[in-house]
Amino acid sequence: MAKKRQTTKRHSLRRGKKHALSANVVSTRIVFLTLFRKAKHLFIYSIVTCLLILFCWGIFYSARKLVMEGDRFQLEAIQISPLPTKNSFFTYQNLPEITGINISDSIFAHNLSAIEKRLEAYPELERATLTREFPGTIKIQLEERTPVAKVSYKGLAYLVDSSGFCFNTNLSNPRFVQNLPTIQVLHKHDLPFDLETKIIQGVGLQRALELTKVWNEHILFGEQLLNVKVKDLHSLTAQTSSGTTLTFGYYEHERQIQDFNSIQNHANEERVYIKTANLLPFENIPVVFDDSAAPKKKELQAPAPKKKPEVNSDLMKILNQG
Repeated sequence: MAKKRQTTKRHSLRRGKKHALSANVVSTRIVFLTLFRKAKHLFIYSIVTCLLILFCWGIFYSARKLVMEGDRFQLEAIQISPLPTKNSFFTYQNLPEITGINISDSIFAHNLSAIEKRLEAYPELERATLTREFPGTIKIQLEERTPVAKVSYKGLAYLVDSSGFCFNTNLSNPRFVQNLPTIQVLHKHDLPFDLETKIIQGVGLQRALELTKVWNEHILFGEQLLNVKVKDLHSLTAQTSSGTTLTFGYYEHERQIQDFNSIQNHANEERVYIKTANLLPFENIPVVFDDSAAPKKKELQAPAPKKKPEVNSDLMKILNQG
């Protein structure tokens, strides 16, 4: 027991000496030197880091300047797919101004994603995709809306695509817009499309739009639609380029157009024009023809009487002597 007590006392004295030593070592000077040493290391690390950043930035700037201002990646061609036609909204004439892309630029000088968003903000366009083709070509793939008709609202002509989306544009060919058929509402003050979605509204206008699409697929003899008007809750009235007035139903447009083709074939054979035709019935279709402009038939004239041949006077004297 005495030995254990002596050992415990010895350990207690040692712990007390350690605490006393720790208390004696911690001083203001030592703390200051420690902080100074750490600050010096931090300063050196900061200087080295800044130098590395400046070095990397110099390499990046030099490479960027070489790419941007060098001739290696200078833009040489802009390709539009599909190839624009005379009825396209975006062409080689207006697209450089809209996108800001010029032939003298580098192919890295423009943010293609930002240009895609700028193009897709145009109502004439459904989707735009821009890609780089090294060393000097930018390809622009466009999905334009294809108008099939037009509708008037507040004095402005809105184009209507096959889905019924209505949009106003300043990029199209005026002659192309003029040749599109006009669809008209039942009442003058009816709203033709929803102001938020710009989608054509009302069953009558939707069926009139469907008629314009089916017409181009099945019509013969080159007849064109000028306008289609909602007549009532079950029929439409259409005017053609030859002045014919046609009455259609809301449905069965393909059958009705085929009936009109047969009527027009008969009119061509008889050389008469069709004034009106009600295509709603399946049989005995009411048709009014106009023959006032048909070419007149030539009147037959009686042949002129033949003159008697002149007889020799000496021969007549001999015969009369007998």
